[in-house]
Amino acid sequence: MTIEEVIRNRIVNDEALAAVLGERVFPVHIPDHEYEKPWAMYRVDESTAETDLEGEITSSVHNVRIDVLADSYAEALSIEKKLNSALHTTADDPRPVDPVHAIHFTRSAKSPRDEGFQVEIDYTVHANGDCLFA
Repeated sequence: MTIEEVIRNRIVNDEALAAVLGERVFPVHIPDHEYEKPWAMYRVDESTAETDLEGEITSSVHNVRIDVLADSYAEALSIEKKLNSALHTTADDPRPVDPVHAIHFTRSAKSPRDEGFQVEIDYTVHANGDCLFA
């Protein structure tokens, strides 16, 4: 399972996010025909392998960005909170069954657009090494 698949599955399977976004969760870009808001777009900006002393890949770290476009500032913030609730993990959380060990919120940026209000949310994802080649 890829990091992209894990992120998408966690978003669309979260009841609170599914109620707001439905299936409007897209990888890398928004399809030309899709403008109904709100929507979320996700991408992996960078992936890095972590190796042991023998050079075997033991785990991986990925920088993930999720962009949200909503009709209003309040709606965009609400979706950001729902995303953080669904994705961000702490040491006390049980380890999920997917290959991701942990997801940590790192930053967000908010800006008005002609089309609505945008929030960019960045996460650092720690996962099994095999996610690099899935």
